[in-house]
Amino acid sequence: MRTRLTAAAVGAALALTLTGCAFEVSDPRAYPGTYEDLDPVLDSFRLTLPSCEVADLRYTGRSKEWGRHLYLRFEAPTACVESYLTAHGVDLAHPRHWPDEPGFTVDGEQVLSPTAPPFPDEAVEKFGLKLDPRRT
Repeated sequence: MRTRLTAAAVGAALALTLTGCAFEVSDPRAYPGTYEDLDPVLDSFRLTLPSCEVADLRYTGRSKEWGRHLYLRFEAPTACVESYLTAHGVDLAHPRHWPDEPGFTVDGEQVLSPTAPPFPDEAVEKFGLKLDPRRT
């Protein structure tokens, strides 16, 4: 009996731990199915909210490298929106197209180029790696 109670308690604790990782955020601005707060997602894209007052802000996103995305929607005065977009390198004639990042990060700090290997030259030599000249 004691073994069954222990097993049940461990199982319940494990279930609570696993489901605890999947709770949606309680931020009323978040779209349903959003599991991260806005600030970490904005930080991962090196963004902040505009300095002007915004209305009807809604968001969803993920800050982790694989599957990283952001959908941010808000209303603000035209001058504020244009200033915000210009500050982030967006062509106002094509505001739906944000400039591509020159690379991506693995650990939030090291920027990797899409054409450069993700390891130092010494490793290439040490392990005798052959790089594809069409990609470097």
